[in-house]
Parts: sequence; structure tokens; C-alpha cells
Amino acid sequence: MRSPNLFNPLCPYCRKNDRVTKHGKGSSGLPRYHCKACRRSFQTQYYYRGNRPETNEQIRQLIEQGWAPEKIGAYLKISANTVNRRLSLYKQNKGH
Repeated sequence: MRSPNLFNPLCPYCRKNDRVTKHGKGSSGLPRYHCKACRRSFQTQYYYRGNRPETNEQIRQLIEQGWAPEKIGAYLKISANTVNRRLSLYKQNKGH
């Protein structure tokens, strides 16, 4: 039996790391892994694009250009609900 790999993370599904291999990168650019024991893939971290600092400014600019929230969400690869929440906050702050 191989010794546990110190560089590969523990599989969150089967709790093994001796059969975990690198499996490319996710859409956010973070590394993905594949567990050969349970045949599932996973990431150790997740990064939602809607939390990026520049997202609010991008939403504001696209709204001012007449884009619909659904189109903005698809373009920025975030949820239309996120766009609507940010738009609502923007309108509240603009009024004060």
C-alpha cells in the first residue's frame, strides 16, 4: 500500500487521499481533484464570481448601458438573483 500523498487533499466524500489525483482546473481557475477510490471529483476551495470586488462596478455599468439582469448574469457568469440584489443595493445607496 502506498503511503498517503502529502500534496493531495483528503477526499471530502470517502475521506481518503492516497488515491487522489489532479484533475485540471475549475471555471474559477482553482485546481480540481479526482478521487480514484470513490470516482468523484472535487475542489478544496470554491470561489464565486459574484464576490469579486469588480463585480458591482461591472453590474452598474451594464445596467446603465441598458442590459437586462438575466443577460448580465449570463455575461458575468453569476446568478441573475445576485445581479438583482446588487442592483437593489445600488439604487438604495444612490438615493441617499
